[in-house]
Amino acid sequence: MSKRFKTQDYHRLKRLGTRWRKPKGRHSKQRVRKPGSGIKASAGYRTPRETRYSVRGYSVAMVANEADLERVKAMDKKAIIIASSIGSRKTAVLGAKAKELGLHIMNMNKLRRAEKLTAALAKRRESKKEEKKKEEAKAKEKKEAKKTREAEEQKENAAPVQHEGTGKAAI
Repeated sequence: MSKRFKTQDYHRLKRLGTRWRKPKGRHSKQRVRKPGSGIKASAGYRTPRETRYSVRGYSVAMVANEADLERVKAMDKKAIIIASSIGSRKTAVLGAKAKELGLHIMNMNKLRRAEKLTAALAKRRESKKEEKKKEEAKAKEKKEAKKTREAEEQKENAAPVQHEGTGKAAI
């Protein structure tokens, strides 16, 4: 409902909000259409047939997967709304496909959030790869250092040790 149809006494009780509820009270001024009590929704206020079921001038269809996108294109709809139950990864895929097909996306905020998330995930993946490479390089350095230490120890053990004073090598 439009914001111009407001619940009776909405200004007195904040919990009522500006939503529309039919006035049913016996002494309700709005029910009997007393002037100044606010307008009551009725058949005369209906949306014109040409603009009915359209959003901002677009004929819209709900999309949940790529098959729905193809169906929308075949139906000559001009815009889509990506279903709220769809996650960020799939939203990004659907958004890219919709752009290819030349469809207008009504809930762009959802798409922007999804693209931001996929970019952040890609960045995190790259940083993890770099971290893994650094760890592998450190491990390789440690291994090489260990090999050189072992080689030096073997050389020291293999060299004959001379006793002091005798001048003879110990076996």
